[in-house]
Amino acid sequence: MPKEKEHPKLIKNRGNGNVQCGLQDKAGNLWFGTSDNGLYKYDGKSFSQFLVTNGLNSNNISSILEDKDGKIWIGTDAGLCFYDGKTFAEIKIPLPKNLPPNKNEYYRNSHRVHSMMQAKSGRLWFVTIDGVYIYDGKSFTPFIIDENANGFMTSNDKVEHILEDKAGNIWFGGRTNKGVYRYDGKSITNLKLKELTLQFESKRVSHNWAWPQLQDKNGIFGSAIGLEPTVMMVKHLQVLPKAMVYQVIMVWLRRL
Repeated sequence: MPKEKEHPKLIKNRGNGNVQCGLQDKAGNLWFGTSDNGLYKYDGKSFSQFLVTNGLNSNNISSILEDKDGKIWIGTDAGLCFYDGKTFAEIKIPLPKNLPPNKNEYYRNSHRVHSMMQAKSGRLWFVTIDGVYIYDGKSFTPFIIDENANGFMTSNDKVEHILEDKAGNIWFGGRTNKGVYRYDGKSITNLKLKELTLQFESKRVSHNWAWPQLQDKNGIFGSAIGLEPTVMMVKHLQVLPKAMVYQVIMVWLRRL
């Protein structure tokens, strides 16, 4: 029998890091960010691994983005890095002087970048454990979502996911039990979700938060609420049966 072709593999050389994010860049390379093994690049033939020793500020990679100029932005547990195709550089997001300190002992020293996006305007949005920031190519500006919302990991951690829809509205969601937020370029609207009560062993916990993820031609956003998947309509928000959500996810997979 012919010998089965051996496929390239990610090499784990530090703990049990899992893949947390991925990206296919304009050149066709695949990028994978892991929780402990840094960043991997696959060029179609082999993997290259990048670690702190290569210029990253952390081996815990939480998000990755390619901008319109083909530059790669890497969000880590320690903040933000930038790759110009040759070298990595740490980018410091200046935090407001009046930003409350992170009191959660597990995240006291974290500057995790949850997600990133480049809007149609060209501006870059960074959703971090220290809040949301907009980068115009020269400087970072804090973007306040809801000062009254309870942060999830820390008091500043109001948002974890971001999405721009076809109309240019920007949607935010985080585990604050505050539904989702929509920014139309002028004002922010808080849209509530139907509250779900989930069973965790002997405890019943209420959830009404969401993570904006996708938009299809009908204006449906794929998201997650608590441990249950859900979808949101642009005109109104509703929780759909799990089976219907799986159908939506499968449709998206078939389109990729």
